[in-house]
Amino acid sequence: MANFIVNLLLLIIVFILRDEELRNVMGFVYLFQYGWFIYLTNKTNKYKVLTQYLKPSFLIVTYVCINCGIGSFTLDGEYGILKHMIRIFNTAENFNLANAYLLFCNYIVYEVGNYFTYKYRKFNFEKTYEKLKIKKSVLVLAILVFLIFSFIEFDLSFVGGVGSFSYLPKVVSFIFILIYLSSNKVNFRIVYYFISLIVFALVSYESKREIIFILVIVVFIENVYNPIKFSINLKSILLGTFAFSVFFFFIIVSSINRGYGNYDTNNIIDAVKYIPDYVSSDLFKDAVAENFEVNAVYGNALNAADLYMSDKQETLYGETFLKALFVPIPRQVFDYKPDSMIQLYSPLVYTGKDFYITFPVLVYSELLWNFGIFFFIGLILIAYVLEKIFYSNYFNLNKKLSLKLILGLVVYTIFLQFVRGSGLDILVTYVIISIPFISLFITVNRLKI
Repeated sequence: MANFIVNLLLLIIVFILRDEELRNVMGFVYLFQYGWFIYLTNKTNKYKVLTQYLKPSFLIVTYVCINCGIGSFTLDGEYGILKHMIRIFNTAENFNLANAYLLFCNYIVYEVGNYFTYKYRKFNFEKTYEKLKIKKSVLVLAILVFLIFSFIEFDLSFVGGVGSFSYLPKVVSFIFILIYLSSNKVNFRIVYYFISLIVFALVSYESKREIIFILVIVVFIENVYNPIKFSINLKSILLGTFAFSVFFFFIIVSSINRGYGNYDTNNIIDAVKYIPDYVSSDLFKDAVAENFEVNAVYGNALNAADLYMSDKQETLYGETFLKALFVPIPRQVFDYKPDSMIQLYSPLVYTGKDFYITFPVLVYSELLWNFGIFFFIGLILIAYVLEKIFYSNYFNLNKKLSLKLILGLVVYTIFLQFVRGSGLDILVTYVIISIPFISLFITVNRLKI
């Protein structure tokens, strides 16, 4: 009841303030909602372990609240390279209603997570699980696959895919490596994890999201096998500050390697020496807002919701989600293949004279475009399925190694990309790509080698 009342009060505040007043304080509203969710999670975290903070529901509201909260501040301060996002923030016709919608979606997702917290309230999350057995031959193969696909572009354009899918073989192989390492002593595991993350950063420096997703699965598997004590206190705040500092460092390095500042770099090592000059440049503040994607995540979520609420976008009746059924079918074969949310939304936002930019849209706004006032049905279903996968992963990591288990871990690793707006079709494509690699590793693990 307390959660309902607090979120209701937030919605009332959003509705009673005038647009200009709300633009100045909207960031505080999102961050207050997130702080409230943290308080509730800490209060209901019976065993004071990290598990409750790794649930998809909590990670989703974390992602949305932080991006929308900070994005509101940066857009209000007119920071960012793509200035049209600032225009979107300042000219939204339904600014109050669109933000209230995003806040309400956060409330729904968190309540779905609460349902599972109550359901498993009697389970002892301090329990230590027996490790799955992974053979050394699988470890060697996993390392080999990881290295190969770190330097090979895996493109599925011939079946209608877009861009590189080399990330998936790396994710699958990395999961097997993590499970194998879980049997080592804690000091060795920490060293291995650190080296692995550094290697991943070296070969994936152009995508900070890949590094974040990998970090999430590292912490999840470690927490299952060796429950990590966690509660909100001074120690956790200091550790969180340190972790954010490390993450911020990689964001800056990634930005330099991606061309910000026009430095001559080829890898993460080269970029480090340019950090002082980059941080002191006039470009830095705008680039940080852009590279953390807070402007894009919040701006596009707000704009997409506003377009629908202004009757500038018709209801799609599930079209962008139905596209997932047509993943293996090239558009050349089937002309009526549904479009994704990115394909439908991006042309409405920004098309340069000589180039075209694609804009992912938060799944909250995608649900609004597809189902209108019935968005909550799809949102509850998505949150429910993700929570089910999370607990299935948790309870099965001490049982038989199986395709279902590893697929669940793959989905858990990449689900935030779906929430961010990559589309259900991409998620399904990733799952399909993962299957042959998972099957290969499981088969080798069963061989008497």
